[in-house]
Amino acid sequence: MLPGFTAFGPAAALESQGAAAAIWEDPKPPKHCDKCIPIRTDTSCILVSLWCTDVFWCCDHEESRTPYPCGVCFGADW
Repeated sequence: MLPGFTAFGPAAALESQGAAAAIWEDPKPPKHCDKCIPIRTDTSCILVSLWCTDVFWCCDHEESRTPYPCGVCFGADW
């Protein structure tokens, strides 16, 4: 573009958006490990319902899933 002249139109708009996008672009999020290995199932007895919670090893930490009813029992875990 020549000094003293302004450009109008789609090309000029894309050019200015590209510069702004490069400045304000968010850094890429860290890679997330999507490999989870089941390691155990924790159980809990509440009155007559047995609840199971699956525990997985994901990269460098344990991750528990939502408890679900998985059987019948008598008593309570404290």
